[in-house]
Amino acid sequence: MFLRDVLMRAVCEDEVEATAYRPSNGGEPGVVSCCEIIGTHTSQSCVLPVVRITPLGLGFVAWLRGNFYNWMVSIETTDGAEVDIDHGTLFDPDAKHAACYCEGFPAGAVFGPYARNRARFTVCLDGQYEVFAMLHLISRWARRTRDERAARWHRMGREANARGMR
Repeated sequence: MFLRDVLMRAVCEDEVEATAYRPSNGGEPGVVSCCEIIGTHTSQSCVLPVVRITPLGLGFVAWLRGNFYNWMVSIETTDGAEVDIDHGTLFDPDAKHAACYCEGFPAGAVFGPYARNRARFTVCLDGQYEVFAMLHLISRWARRTRDERAARWHRMGREANARGMR
């Protein structure tokens, strides 16, 4: 329920866009979607999902797993841009998390702390609200920087045209 109905709203602008993120693979690993269950892990004898979210056009990938204690979240930007969000007290930017705490993550999806590399990092969050807030902040950052980069390229093109360089 959290993944399908709440988490997708963190990265979506509206309800129409959110439908693209609903898990379409019914829990079966290997079926491609914007929100894909890529594996499982066990906590307190319960099998729980590990999810990869690839927001359309936002330039980042998130891997998540929750248990009954906390959430582990890895973020990687696709173009190497450094995430610049006001995380406040959502997570400790200096904390390094061992791969054993990222149960079910692919081997290449466990990164160092946010303070060391803001383009690829893994954080520990206390609960669902924190996961929602973090993905919401990162999505808003990605939309803002995407729009700023596009505006800068358009401006540079106009300036080059004005100088007769094109």
